Amino acid sequence: MLSKEMKCRLGGDLGSFNALSVMLQKIKMAFYSDYIPDKNYSFSNNVLLIYENFAARVLVGISLQNESCRLQMSLLPAPESAPVQAIIFPALGISEPSDFIFPAREGIIIKPEVSVWKHYPGELALQCLFWRKARGGMLIMTADRGFSSRLFGFSSENNFTGLKHFFSADNKTADLPTEITLYFTDHAWEKAAEIYRNQAAAKGLLPEHFKDRKDIPAIIHKGPLVLALSEKNDPEKNTALTEQYTKHFSVPVISCLQGLEKYGSRSGIDFLPPASGSEQVKKNIALYKKNGIICTPLHSWRWLFNSRSFPADKNHDLLYFFNENNGPDNCITGKNGMFQYEQNEKTFRIACPASSWGRDLLGKNARELISLGFNGIFLTDNQMEYLTNGCYNKTHGHNIPQGASISEARQQSYMDIKRAASDAIFGNFLLAAEFAGEKCAAQLHTWRSIYGTGDTVPFVSFVLHEYLPSAFNFLVPQENTGLLIQCTGSGAIPGIALEPDKYTAPDLLPPSFRIMLEDYYSALSTWARDFLLYGKRIPGLQQDTALSESVLTVFENDVFFQSTVKIPAFVCSAWEYSGKIAWVAAARESGTIIIPQTAGITNTIEIFTGKEKIRTIEISGDYSWSVDAQRFSGLLISPLTAVQ
Repeated sequence: MLSKEMKCRLGGDLGSFNALSVMLQKIKMAFYSDYIPDKNYSFSNNVLLIYENFAARVLVGISLQNESCRLQMSLLPAPESAPVQAIIFPALGISEPSDFIFPAREGIIIKPEVSVWKHYPGELALQCLFWRKARGGMLIMTADRGFSSRLFGFSSENNFTGLKHFFSADNKTADLPTEITLYFTDHAWEKAAEIYRNQAAAKGLLPEHFKDRKDIPAIIHKGPLVLALSEKNDPEKNTALTEQYTKHFSVPVISCLQGLEKYGSRSGIDFLPPASGSEQVKKNIALYKKNGIICTPLHSWRWLFNSRSFPADKNHDLLYFFNENNGPDNCITGKNGMFQYEQNEKTFRIACPASSWGRDLLGKNARELISLGFNGIFLTDNQMEYLTNGCYNKTHGHNIPQGASISEARQQSYMDIKRAASDAIFGNFLLAAEFAGEKCAAQLHTWRSIYGTGDTVPFVSFVLHEYLPSAFNFLVPQENTGLLIQCTGSGAIPGIALEPDKYTAPDLLPPSFRIMLEDYYSALSTWARDFLLYGKRIPGLQQDTALSESVLTVFENDVFFQSTVKIPAFVCSAWEYSGKIAWVAAARESGTIIIPQTAGITNTIEIFTGKEKIRTIEISGDYSWSVDAQRFSGLLISPLTAVQ
């Protein structure tokens, strides 16, 4: 009998073949299901499988292309059957060893040791999953312009990877809203990211290119430095500090004021009036605005319910606010009751973004912040990884458990914020976020990449950079530049997080940290600008540099803490803009990078450290590029010419 969670398996050792033709033949031969098909129609490179019994009729279409396999599925339950709530399709058998790259935040690398499922469009920025092995890889993607709710992941218990598709509770048919495509490539994640970007752009999933957008504040086009400053600090000292950074690095500074919430940082929905009082905050903001944009975090739909570190009267106030705003009916509800989670001794619940109350929440809070004088908002906690299991509250008006309504509600909330800003501010308003996905990227002006472990790769920014470069990348000044080289070497705009009560002037930054920033911003003001602000990242070198573990100070969730991170010797990336190619490298240690060139072609190469041109040479063939430790370097390749 067919269960509510249909599983159709596509078998075969998909990641281990060097020859594409062999791989495709293997797939064609190895396709099987938990049930023998009743009918099987084959024509050219297309297969139609039909499964029938008393419970349902299932049609599976398979189309083999040169470098891909496209899958479609339709399920029609019998009239007396229960509604279909979810389908797992396809289910691809996993063979060891392998790992998976999820496009969550940037790109999280996970080995299939325990089952992992991540929600799109809640937690995943892109609708894909990259499965790789030592000698090959496979990109699993959809191109759903409706941005429907689904899970990407794998089951370690049943040893398969695939997609789980959700349907409304009263759904009697289960046509998948989009086809699923498997792209076969090598082990390199950059190639998988390039395939996804090309396909997503062709399907209309990505927004207008960054350089062509008319709503981007001018300051972002200048590659600003973002300073995370404590609201507890003296505002006059803070503003003097921003002026020093502007002068030292010759770059505009965006101030991001942390910790003004009445219950402390990351306290969620009930955060105004500010702890220091509205009038005082207005006076302070007036000082910051003399230097440009002043923004503050807005913590989206996360709702602080209780804190073990709070006195009883504060927790009483939180509970009163929760009940006064009908929290039990407005929060995400799972199958077994209201969803909640613990973090830093605090208990949080989540307002459902697709409920009527949740849809109005961000616009309402943004209006209050703008009335205080802020001309920028940095959305945090907007990743919504807590939607993995959906929301089952029928009073919210969305599909059960939840479909495209979640992404639509998030996008609508961002539009409400911008509308609130346009009503109160004449231009020059900034909307940034911790999370940027395909659906919401068109409403944001920039976003924050996450750097801090060797178990991540910049998969998401590879795809999104030319559409939405990242800038809110807060790094703690320290002598070990490991996190800074990951940020700048990947093409992201760095930021600085200064601890409370610290007024670290630029010339007092750790020397290696300061020099790397000086190199980066001087390059960004000259030869690197077009590539790193508007350019398209292209597959470059998959450098297998040794990772070293270091204990570094990290700024995450508005908290400074020590963390053991894995750091490469250097990070390099390749960029294309207007027919030209540039390589950039940020190095913790000196080393040599081999730049591959086409045989029989002569190139003119300009080599830079910071903004300084070191030399210009002509080469034919591969080039050994020496990079210096603790420096940001570049290599600019002229248009190719054939050797006569």
